[in-house]
Amino acid sequence: MTQLAAVNETFAHQFAADWFAAWNRHDLDAILIHYANDVEFTSPFVAKVLGDVNGIVYGKAALRDYFARALTAFPDLKFEPVLVLVGVNSLTLHYRSINDLTAAEVMRFDSNNQVIRAQAHYALAPLKESQEALPREWRNSDYLLTDDPRQLDLDAVCALLHATYWANDRPREVIEKGIRHSTCLSLVHDGKLVGFIRGVTDHATFTWVCDVIVDPGHRGKGLGKWIVQCFLEHPNIQTISHHLCTKDAHALYEGFGFQRIEAMRRSDRPMPFLLV
Repeated sequence: MTQLAAVNETFAHQFAADWFAAWNRHDLDAILIHYANDVEFTSPFVAKVLGDVNGIVYGKAALRDYFARALTAFPDLKFEPVLVLVGVNSLTLHYRSINDLTAAEVMRFDSNNQVIRAQAHYALAPLKESQEALPREWRNSDYLLTDDPRQLDLDAVCALLHATYWANDRPREVIEKGIRHSTCLSLVHDGKLVGFIRGVTDHATFTWVCDVIVDPGHRGKGLGKWIVQCFLEHPNIQTISHHLCTKDAHALYEGFGFQRIEAMRRSDRPMPFLLV
């Protein structure tokens, strides 16, 4: 009897995070690492892309060809996670796909934790009203990163920011007002906010990334890099450019394609760290 994978919440959310990240990078090798050599993949789009009326792709080599054609056909393809559903040795990824389609993929795993069978489903009309009400979230081990405002603890955010060099004199009411007019993600561990990231954007041309902070007791685990990566995938900030200012984390952001450039600023409030 074949031993099947043990799909639990931790595995499912880590798999989903890696899978979505690979697709959104258009990294074909990283996508295919999730699939078994003898995978069976079924999708309504197989017939359109490959001309197979059965809509089925057999084997990893054929799947590579199919995915490569899909990435070529849709150079702007992005997946926006909505929900991860856990089953028995299986999971379902619910997400927004290209051209405002709603998608759900049911995946079954073999004993190597690779997808042995996948079935993709699509809704021809977007479910905008219900989708907008759903918070976006990512998981990393026992950490939750989410844009759900119910998870945003203002007291905890203020405490974190007041311990930084850039916001130690920022009044609580200013922090609260900034949050109301920003896209924010909260990093939560055991029900407590232990990290934060905020972006100010016009949703088209420009995003200013700011207030990136992880509680000192949770540093050294790669969480800072992870929350920046997730934040840059958030649909609210898919703008032409992203900007930020940092005194001591240049290497972190350069890993995400940020470049050091000359900038100008008009303000009557001093920011001495800009001169360092």
